[in-house]
Amino acid sequence: MFFFGSNNGIKKGVLSVLMAFIVSLCTLGGCGRAASAKEGEKKGSEKVNTIYEVIPSPLTGIEKKTASSGGLVIDDMGGDSINYGTPAAANGKYYVLYTSMYDDDRPSICIFDENGKNDQTIKLEGGENCQVSCMSVSPDGRIFFAVNSYDEEKDKSAWEAVCLDKKGKEAWRQTLKANDSYYIRGMASTKDNTFLLSDTDIRIIDNAGKSVKKISIPTKEFYGNICTDGKDQVILAGSSGDGFTAWKYDPGQEKFTKTKLNIKGMFGAEIVVSGVGSYDFFTSREDGVYGLKLDGSKPVKVLDYIGSNLTISYLQGCAVASPKSMFLISYGVDNDNSAALVKQTDPSEAVKKVRLKLGCSGADPDFRKTIVDFNKSSDKIQIDLVEYAYDESGISKFSSEIAKGNIPDLIYISPEMPVESFVSKGLFEDLEPLFKKDKDISKNKYLNNILDAYRIGGKMYFVTPSFNVCGMMGKEKEFKGTKGLTIPQLEKMIKKKKADYKFALGVVNREMILNWVMYYAMDTFVNWEKGTCSFNSDSFIDILNFAKKFPKDINYEKLDWDKYDAAVRSGDQLVREVFYYDFHSYMMERYGYFGEDILYMGYPGDGKNGPAIQDGMTLAMSHESGHKKECWEFMRTFYLDEYQTRIETGFPISISALNAKAEKSMNPETYTYTDENGKEIEEVIDNPELTLNGKSIKIPIPKQADIDTVMKTLKSLDCRARVDYNISNIVLEEVGAYFSGQKSAKETADVIQSRVKVYMNQFIKIIY
Repeated sequence: MFFFGSNNGIKKGVLSVLMAFIVSLCTLGGCGRAASAKEGEKKGSEKVNTIYEVIPSPLTGIEKKTASSGGLVIDDMGGDSINYGTPAAANGKYYVLYTSMYDDDRPSICIFDENGKNDQTIKLEGGENCQVSCMSVSPDGRIFFAVNSYDEEKDKSAWEAVCLDKKGKEAWRQTLKANDSYYIRGMASTKDNTFLLSDTDIRIIDNAGKSVKKISIPTKEFYGNICTDGKDQVILAGSSGDGFTAWKYDPGQEKFTKTKLNIKGMFGAEIVVSGVGSYDFFTSREDGVYGLKLDGSKPVKVLDYIGSNLTISYLQGCAVASPKSMFLISYGVDNDNSAALVKQTDPSEAVKKVRLKLGCSGADPDFRKTIVDFNKSSDKIQIDLVEYAYDESGISKFSSEIAKGNIPDLIYISPEMPVESFVSKGLFEDLEPLFKKDKDISKNKYLNNILDAYRIGGKMYFVTPSFNVCGMMGKEKEFKGTKGLTIPQLEKMIKKKKADYKFALGVVNREMILNWVMYYAMDTFVNWEKGTCSFNSDSFIDILNFAKKFPKDINYEKLDWDKYDAAVRSGDQLVREVFYYDFHSYMMERYGYFGEDILYMGYPGDGKNGPAIQDGMTLAMSHESGHKKECWEFMRTFYLDEYQTRIETGFPISISALNAKAEKSMNPETYTYTDENGKEIEEVIDNPELTLNGKSIKIPIPKQADIDTVMKTLKSLDCRARVDYNISNIVLEEVGAYFSGQKSAKETADVIQSRVKVYMNQFIKIIY
């Protein structure tokens, strides 16, 4: 992810060129979550109010009842206490399909208006082998849904379409002829017909239930849904081939025809639901709900999750009854399934806060939750997430914003960004003074080696609350005293052991060897602060010669995985690439794959770098932000116990949080049961096992000695993983000539050195 800050002190023209150049690097890098490509280029954005507030609905009461009865919406056996199905909207009303284990576990349809009033609940028949699937509602209020039943004796499933009249009574039931792989995944109803979408075809049933027609899906590899535009026009929309496309149904020809809407690349839509007002249909992405039109105009964000303080990780279902009302069914960061009726707010009634812009591309769900939690807790500050597409449209938009001076206050940094060059011209704020003045934060509370690894020129520009560790692992008896691996060292061991290069370092090819160097040992060959590089050094030439000895490609289908998984224990594999993200990951390696004492080392290079720090999230402040105090109020939250103690994937930098994580790993949750002999047995809930060559190996619970070993590694880290994909691409482009025998390693290294030097000089000229 790449994010940029404000520097109004630099001339806008120069900064615009600089940032456009930076974003072009991001595009070439291809790292991070893909966003919309050319999200419509024909028309400008509509200005809409994207802020909504949650209001009570009948489902709110049902969730509260469930929580009071069972404690959680997700029950303790891992299933949903409330399971929501397809929501629909018609005539200003919402229709929500759900089941509740505290309400006889029968499927029900809850009906209410956009204010959450006039509710009605219709109980449906259901059972252990009978599942109510999709649902739709016609403009006159008739309800249609699909039922899948399973006959255990015949070992066969069957599908039926069911219609309820306006009073909720069954009007008809139509059996659908289908094979066992048939599954209905979408429904839409007009005043005359109901359309059922499956993976193989579209069935059209007239609303009297008398006739069924079957037509084909107009494209292959379709991932989307069927809906209506609110004006009785049926639309099929979703991803197919290289873009996001829509088709509309032509009743005269009884087929779907393609519309002007064709968004190239990966739009990343999660769901497709029926339209209302000026939009033909709606879809959702990780940041909100978008309205789309069939005329090919740009998708418009109509609901912003963070702006509306909604903690949504994934939108499972949505219905829109009016331009100012939506009903959402979502999964949160903790995978809790919940429903929310939201209503558009009056912008004039919004609480006056200092609004900070945080620029990003593809923020993960936990980071979004942190922003929402902060916005809810603060009565003075509001964080607005400004996201830029990871493509040409994002470059254009971002450059335009910079030229206007609309630059974010907060910057989310990725390891691929050459931040040293940006720091040298004062693009980032030194956080040290704010860090030292904060009464709740003290340097001795944190892993200082991690803090120091992110310093540039001795100054603290970044907040990095958690990290992973990546490196190469080998048997301690064979690599004792090694900090970072060297090519001569590996060559000598491979020769001595007569190891096969196909297994010596795991399942890797030539390109992977070079990528290790580019990502985890870039500092060995590139110094941005000095503007120098050394790809013509003996060390890099050794790497080229070494990489050539590995396979060009790997046929994963023919790989003997049983042999590979046990290759370390058998001695065929010398080292193994390993990622530490918690104490259990160490246990899996030490007691599973290796079965003896191990040593964590740096990737092949000059031997000076140990294992690398891979940051989970890095945040910076724009030097020219006019709200530094407010920026720090948000940034500091990542250092506090409330955030540090809830870090699950990765190591927290707080020593107390790290110790608590270690203590928890040594004392995992257990459950007790009585065996067939009446004896009480206590077992660990999550007790991992590893199978090597058909043999099951139980991984033990960490002991203090294991914790101490991991802690020693964590406290010794001083190398940060980062890559410049432009340099990486230069290397990969040029090595082909060497691998094919057209050039020597020395000639190839000289060309790479020359090209990288030219690239760095061009970049430095822009910076300086």
